[in-house]
Amino acid sequence: MIENIRIRNFRGIRDCSLSGMKQINLFLGRNNCGKSSVLDALFLFSGATNPRLPLTINWARNYMNQGPESLKMNFYGLNTESVISLVGQYKATRRDVEISYKETFSPTLSMPTAKDIHPKDDKIYSLNVKTRITPIADSSQIKEYDTSIQLEKVTGKTAQVKDADSSYKEELSCRYITANEPNSNSLKQFATLLEDKQENFVFDMLRKVEPRLKDIVSTDDGLLADVGMEKRIPIQFLGDGIRRLLSVVLHIHESKNGILLIDEVDNGLHYSAMSVLWETILETAVQTGTQVFVTTHSLESLKGLASVLDAKGSKYQDLVSVFKLIKRPTDELIGLKYDYEQFDYSIRQEMEMR
Repeated sequence: MIENIRIRNFRGIRDCSLSGMKQINLFLGRNNCGKSSVLDALFLFSGATNPRLPLTINWARNYMNQGPESLKMNFYGLNTESVISLVGQYKATRRDVEISYKETFSPTLSMPTAKDIHPKDDKIYSLNVKTRITPIADSSQIKEYDTSIQLEKVTGKTAQVKDADSSYKEELSCRYITANEPNSNSLKQFATLLEDKQENFVFDMLRKVEPRLKDIVSTDDGLLADVGMEKRIPIQFLGDGIRRLLSVVLHIHESKNGILLIDEVDNGLHYSAMSVLWETILETAVQTGTQVFVTTHSLESLKGLASVLDAKGSKYQDLVSVFKLIKRPTDELIGLKYDYEQFDYSIRQEMEMR
């Protein structure tokens, strides 16, 4: 599990240090304070040797530009002179990630034609990712990886991707449910759930939102739900809440012994379902050994979490860290950490935490 991280020169964050992370981690704060950017940074950190990820997080925000400008979007103030730095600890390992931007001239020259007398841009634009992985107990065993992705302005297509050595195996398996992602319910994810005999637990949780639900089956065309009608109906025809809840639990189950990031976790859910949402997240994360990071700015969501933790007791209370993110005028992002007692007191006293 990730225990701490320091983020520098990333998006709107000049500097941010977060420590004391646990199995369930909740980020809250005002709009545009940097909650989603923290999740994006964790995503890059977890797949540090994959140079495609900086573009992947752009696409998740519906920024589909595939030209050289897309390589600059994640730098603080769009200043490519400042290196993006992600430093953190997981298990007994330290990981240092540096992402830099570079422009070089192409080794080939595009000759103008009679119809195109203007000189072409023959530069190659690249993101270079340098990753150092160091066992804390023995710093002499440091391993370094240099990867990159290159784009040509003329074509806007990937010119070259340099991956890590084939012997490298990523230790941090991470999945990401973005705020813009539809409530997808993958057949493959559902099949894995059935294989592990976890469907009854999931159905019990879903029935707290849709009491008529009897079961869900998979077909070549998708998932079908039995809600007491003459025929099973496609899951898409159920409400947003039950589809969101199913999507979350399937992703957690798929992320077994890994990491799951969920932006705006309560999207599509009525306030009355918040306790069910958090009970599902807690129970499924414990069953699968998944570390979960989520964002919210919903007071009802916070109250739902507090209610579940109060009912579950110390076994679950000790698994949760809550971070209130505050952005200073200097673009330093401060993470005020609440343990369970502080979080519960703030909710009971109706103190503003968001």
